[in-house]
Formats: sequence, C-alpha cells, structure tokens
Amino acid sequence: MIEKHSGVLGAIVLPANMQDAYGARLLLPGIKERVPTITTILGDGAYRQGPLREFAANLGIHINADSPPLPDGKIFVPQPLRWRVERFFSWLFKWRRVAKNWCYSIWGYATDVSWAILGLAMKRAV
Repeated sequence: MIEKHSGVLGAIVLPANMQDAYGARLLLPGIKERVPTITTILGDGAYRQGPLREFAANLGIHINADSPPLPDGKIFVPQPLRWRVERFFSWLFKWRRVAKNWCYSIWGYATDVSWAILGLAMKRAV
C-alpha cells in the first residue's frame, strides 16, 4: 500500500490464485497501527466486497473503490490518485528482476520487490 506523501506503507506478495483484497486484510491492521491517521484507501473492483469493507470500517478506514461515471463519448478518464498507484506499479516493473525473473518461492520474489522499491526511493531522494 502506498501513501500519498510518504511512499510505501506496506507490501505483501501473494500467490497468483489469491485476490488483492485478501492481502489488504493482512496489511491493514499493521498499517493502521503504524499510521493511525490513515482514513481512506483506494482500490479496484475487488475492494468492493462487503466483508473487506466491514473489516476496514472496524479499523476506522474507508475504502474508496467506486469509479465515477464516464462522460459521454469517453472510454478512459484517469483518476489522479489511482493514476499515481498505477504509475508506481509501472515503475516497479521496469526492474527486470521483478518483471521477468521467475522465483522458486514467494519470499524470493518479495525480496526482489523490496529491492526495486528501495531503488525507486533512492532515485527520488537524489
């Protein structure tokens, strides 16, 4: 999960057969503990599930997973905050090891993702 001003708040790597919403359930309690002021997270259609919204509401977090209606004749209209998240993932997958290499374990892939995020942070700091 990425915070608007300070960057990555938490990350988890899941098997391909698990939805992101499951990972959100694992990450939210720790993130809320570290950053008690967090009030809203953005998500896609998987975050619209009732159980996840209830789980987040119990932590005092609102899930914004609703897409505004498209204007007539428009196929795509970027949403500013969601666009930042999508850009982060595109930067992340520029790292060859994350995008191309196949790992034997989730932990190995999680390490590769951590190195890529560290590299992105270092580029922004310079």
